[in-house]
Amino acid sequence: MKRISLISPPAVGLKDKLSYPPLGLLYLASNLDGFYQVKVQNMVTIEEPLDIDFDIFGISIHSNASLQAARGVMTAIRKRNGSAIIVAGGAFPTSMAEFTLNNTEADIVVVGEGEQVFSNLCKGENLKDIKGIVYKRDSQIVHNQPQELIQNLNTINFPARSLLPRSMIKHEGKVHHSDKPATTIFGSRGCTYNCSFCDTELWRRRWRSRSPENIIAEIEEVKVEYDIDWFRFPDDCLNLNRKWFVDFCQKISKQNIRWTILSRADRLDLDLLKLMKQSGCREIFFGFETGSQKLLDLMDKRITVKQNIEAVRMCRKAGIISCAYMLFGFPGEDEATIAETKKFLLTAKPDKSRITQFIPVPGSEVWRNPEKYRVKIKYNFADHWCFDCHPFALDYQYIGNDKMDKLRTEIMDFYKNQGYFKGWSDS
Repeated sequence: MKRISLISPPAVGLKDKLSYPPLGLLYLASNLDGFYQVKVQNMVTIEEPLDIDFDIFGISIHSNASLQAARGVMTAIRKRNGSAIIVAGGAFPTSMAEFTLNNTEADIVVVGEGEQVFSNLCKGENLKDIKGIVYKRDSQIVHNQPQELIQNLNTINFPARSLLPRSMIKHEGKVHHSDKPATTIFGSRGCTYNCSFCDTELWRRRWRSRSPENIIAEIEEVKVEYDIDWFRFPDDCLNLNRKWFVDFCQKISKQNIRWTILSRADRLDLDLLKLMKQSGCREIFFGFETGSQKLLDLMDKRITVKQNIEAVRMCRKAGIISCAYMLFGFPGEDEATIAETKKFLLTAKPDKSRITQFIPVPGSEVWRNPEKYRVKIKYNFADHWCFDCHPFALDYQYIGNDKMDKLRTEIMDFYKNQGYFKGWSDS
C-alpha cells in the first residue's frame, strides 16, 4: 500500500497557523481514488519533526511567504528519502511552475485544481498522460495539457478532517465577538473579477458553486463530529450569484449556525443583508483595500469609495459586523492616498479593520508588468510577508522606500490610535 504525506509548511512570520485547517490538502486526501495510507501535517514551525517514510509527498505552497519553509521541507525529505516523489501544488507553483522545479526539490508541479490530478499521480499513471502537471524529463521541463476544472463541485468528497487532530479543526479562540469555536468551509470556487494585485490562474476566472444542500450536509457532519456552530466561508466571492445566494441563505437558516463571509460591497443591498442576518450571518469581511479612488482604479477593483462606505452603513443597519481589510503600499500609494484612506475609515466607521502590506502575487498584473506601476520587484521571497512591517517586497521607484516607510509608520500609528489592532490576535 502506498504511503502518502500531505504537508502544509509554515509561512514566514505566521503566529496562528492552528487557527484553521488546510482544507486544500484535506480535499486531496478525501478524493484519492484507491487505497492508501495518508498522513496530513499542518506545520506550525519549520522545526517540527518530519516523518519521511512515505512514497509520495504533496507539499502545499499557497503564497510567496510559504516558499522558504516549503523549500526547507523538501530539502529535508530529499536528503533522507531519495526515492520519494515530491509534488508541489497551490497558488504559488501554479503561477511559478518552472521556478518551483528549478529552485526546490519538487519532482512534479500540479497546476491549478488538484483533486483529480493528484489522484492520477498517486495511481501511478504515466506522467505524459496526466493532465495538469509540469515536470522534468531528461533535464527538460515538460508542460502537459491543463486539467479541466471540476464542473460539479457536489461530486467532490468532503475534506478528510479526521486526518488532523481535533485541535486543528476547531479554532478555540474568541471568534467574531463570540466565545464559540469555529472552523472553515468552502461553498464555491473562483472569482470572475480581475483585480491587478490578484492571480486568477488557479480557478481561471471561473466561478462554480456547490448546491446549498451539499454545503448543509457538510455543515451537519461537522456540527455532529466537532460540536461547532460557527463557520467561516473563505470563498473569494460566495455571493457572486445573487439567485443562488438567496436560496443558500433561505436553506441554511434552518441550521441554527453562525457564519461569516468575504464580500465585495457591490454584491450586497439592504434586503439581502437582512436575509443574511436572519440566516445566521454575523460578520462580513470586505476587501476595501484603500480609501483612494485613484488606487481602486489602478487595482482594477471596478468599485467606488462611495459604494464601500454605503456597504458599511447597510451592515450597521442590518446588524451585521463589518470588517474592512485594507492594503498598504499598492503602487501609487503616496501622502494623498494615505490621507484618503484615513478619511475613509473615519467616515465609514467599520466595526473592525485590518491593514496588511502589499506583496506582489505571481501571475498578477503587477507581477507581470511592474514597470507599468513604476516599481521593481525584489525576488527575495523571505521578505514577501504582509504582516509585522517586514521589508518591502518592492522598490518604489516613483517615491522611494524611505518615504514609503514613513507613510507606513503614519498609517500604523493611525490604526493604533483608532484601536483597530485590538482583538486581532484572537480573530
